[in-house]
Amino acid sequence: REEFATLMINFDLHTETEFKYNQKKDILSIIREAIINSIKHSNSTQMNIILQEFPEHNKLLIKDNSTDYDENQDHSEGMGKTIIRQIANKYNAPILFYYQNGYIVQMNLPK
Repeated sequence: REEFATLMINFDLHTETEFKYNQKKDILSIIREAIINSIKHSNSTQMNIILQEFPEHNKLLIKDNSTDYDENQDHSEGMGKTIIRQIANKYNAPILFYYQNGYIVQMNLPK
């Protein structure tokens, strides 16, 4: 049995967009994959999930507070990242994965 640290998750939603059912499902799938990846692959204890509306798109920003990111380690696409990228491609949504004082997943979902 594996033991995982507790992950405190904060949601910050700033959008009036009425998402279609499939969009809601896909946004939740991205959030789920980001949470799983954070729990399995980092030492993070906190995650912020922000959905913010802009005139042309809604930005989904998911950031954890991990400190154990090793730039020299192989960060090839695993299942979680592949699933997230497939969802983003479905909507022609730019997607970024990067580390900046925590691991970040950022997607701009066109309106």
